Amino acid sequence: QAASEQLLAKGIKSYEDGEYRSASKQLQDALNAGLPRKADGARAHKYLAFIACGSNNTGRCRDEFRKAFESDPNFSLDAAEAGHPVWGPVYRGVRDQLKGKGR
Repeated sequence: QAASEQLLAKGIKSYEDGEYRSASKQLQDALNAGLPRKADGARAHKYLAFIACGSNNTGRCRDEFRKAFESDPNFSLDAAEAGHPVWGPVYRGVRDQLKGKGR
């Protein structure tokens, strides 16, 4: 497993453990190290979006969702994630905006 993939796994674990500052750094480090799969890049941006939305940084949340779609045009949230009251509306707004641009 590549170092970037290990950082991604650590970042997701930190996120799940509620350690958002550590998670944010690990996820960004994974992106900076170059994740080999498009879907992994999208996952890193997804969790960064969740962290941003959770701390009321809607602009950054929107940017991270946009980057997730740029990493993987097939990016989507599962039903529970998409229905989340904090980041669900931001995700849907970005998705719908990008679809409107012919994606």
